[in-house]
Amino acid sequence: MLLPSIALAFVLFTWIDSSLAAEGIPDPKAWAASIIDTIAHGNEPAAEDNIAANSGGTIKKENLATAMASIREIVEKSGKIVVTDLIAERRYGSSIVEYWYYLCFEKQDLYARLRLNKRGQYWQVGNVIFQTSFEQIGVPR
Repeated sequence: MLLPSIALAFVLFTWIDSSLAAEGIPDPKAWAASIIDTIAHGNEPAAEDNIAANSGGTIKKENLATAMASIREIVEKSGKIVVTDLIAERRYGSSIVEYWYYLCFEKQDLYARLRLNKRGQYWQVGNVIFQTSFEQIGVPR
């Protein structure tokens, strides 16, 4: 049985501490696309590693693995990925960017928002949100 759309809300919030800034993500759009593709093809552990490694130390891998368990369950039960689509992008000045994605599986839809924050020349993960309800993901109009 697939999870009802209102039952799933995975939210990973992090507060970025500038003292933790280190070399990170040079291209936030390409990085976000690679995370979505990794999840869409059922490799959540690799996505977890990548998110934790690019968070500037604010996201602990063990906490992320627990939070991602519900996403793993959806991906496993939803069949093959049909399409992933970048449905919106928004920049806030030159230091914050958000990407919204649609992941269409054979049996269920999943939506994601990824926020990245600029740290010098590089970007770090700010937060990641997954929802099964389009209305709950906060896509800009």
